[in-house]
Amino acid sequence: KYSPFPSCMDMKWARVPGAKSYVIEYTELHTDIAHKEVCSRANKVLKFPKSRTDYSIRVAAVGTAGQGPWSQVLNAFVV
Repeated sequence: KYSPFPSCMDMKWARVPGAKSYVIEYTELHTDIAHKEVCSRANKVLKFPKSRTDYSIRVAAVGTAGQGPWSQVLNAFVV
């Protein structure tokens, strides 16, 4: 859901049993500029580096066996 703060998005996803952390990757659409963040909970407020930009966002759980598959991609326009 969009945050009341500029260039921010409140991300929440279903917790994966056994996950120790989550990797969030967000990429500016039509570029190769990617950003990654790691968090330990199934939610995170992302602060995007650019406003008024389209991003693709995906999340993967990380457990004792390593990183799992990426989620479906969410495309969002960040104001």
